[in-house]
Amino acid sequence: MWIMNWDEICAVDYYRGKGQGYLYLVGHPANLGITELVKIPIIGAHIGYHNASSWLWLHRYMTGDSQLPAPTIEYPPQTWRDVLLKYGGQWVLTSFTDPKRRRWLPLTIWADLFIVLLFMPIMALPQLIILTYPEPKFPAENDKLCGFTDKAQSNT
Repeated sequence: MWIMNWDEICAVDYYRGKGQGYLYLVGHPANLGITELVKIPIIGAHIGYHNASSWLWLHRYMTGDSQLPAPTIEYPPQTWRDVLLKYGGQWVLTSFTDPKRRRWLPLTIWADLFIVLLFMPIMALPQLIILTYPEPKFPAENDKLCGFTDKAQSNT
């Protein structure tokens, strides 16, 4: 874990083509005694938000702004079914189960085939590969210190 002085951190906004944009926080770690720069990637290109707004939000958070809206924490899909539903499966499933859309099925079957044969494999494969690797488990004390709560506890 790196401890960094907030006043010495710089932000680098990086896009590669039309892919996912990243906001990198770049600085020297204060706790390791090394002079090398480290960079911390933060995914910031959400719908309606840009990396510049993420950087402004971080600045306002670090200054203790009381009117700042709470951050939204997005959980990635946890099962292969969630991944497939996220990347086009919900559309295809609704085409067959919704009575209003079922009457348009002769026309939408081509879109459904496109989703299942091309879009889904391209978009879902990286997330399915990530699901095959186990997620590192940190002690519960770390989550409490960072302000995170267990997902199962927050639902009860």
